[in-house]
Amino acid sequence: NIPAYMGVADAYAALNDFDGAISALKTGYENTSDESITTALAGLLFKSADKSLSDNNYEKAIMEFEQILKIDTKSVNAYIGTADCYIGLENNDKAIKTLQSGYEATGDKNIKSKLTELLSDCADKYRNEKNYDEAAEQLAQLIKLDDTNASAYISLADAYTSADNADKALETLEKGLEKTNDSSIKTKLVSLLTQSANRSLSEKKYQQALTSFKKLADIDTKNSGAYIGAANAYIGLEQND
Repeated sequence: NIPAYMGVADAYAALNDFDGAISALKTGYENTSDESITTALAGLLFKSADKSLSDNNYEKAIMEFEQILKIDTKSVNAYIGTADCYIGLENNDKAIKTLQSGYEATGDKNIKSKLTELLSDCADKYRNEKNYDEAAEQLAQLIKLDDTNASAYISLADAYTSADNADKALETLEKGLEKTNDSSIKTKLVSLLTQSANRSLSEKKYQQALTSFKKLADIDTKNSGAYIGAANAYIGLEQND
């Protein structure tokens, strides 16, 4: 009896007993799967969850948002609300996982935007704490989310450089340049390759230096230093021709 479930829920709501109203509608939904009950239940759950969130009652809000997602697995607001609760609980890892699941389920641009912002904030936090491995992990996820994000490639390269992993920094920038053709990535890559090549040359690692100078010339065909450096590497290898 669908009207009976709705009537009981309305009576509870009139008494400001939203838990009672939700319970009545949940029972109705379980017994009937009626669309009107589903809509009313989702509406009440959202109202209760938003109130719980505004009251900083994050655990209760999470349970309510999760109930909404059981009804509607593509509810964008429920994913975002759940993530906000985890952020309030200072559990950014779960917030990120929630938004990733939400984006996979919906492809929604608002979820993607929030996830991008959260990953960037977490990466900045880890970099400020000199926790470069964690920063790199967040930035790698950011690039996975959007492989045309030029600033993410640069930040990831900076994290690898700070962690004394020049090879990974170069690899990141090369991939970034390939994906985006961004001028700022190119400028940074040229700078790092120049440093790496000159360092190898000074350490008499001529073959390694030659490889780096050749890459540099391929990226920046008008870079005179790359050709001179390559020539010096050949001289070091006793390949004067």
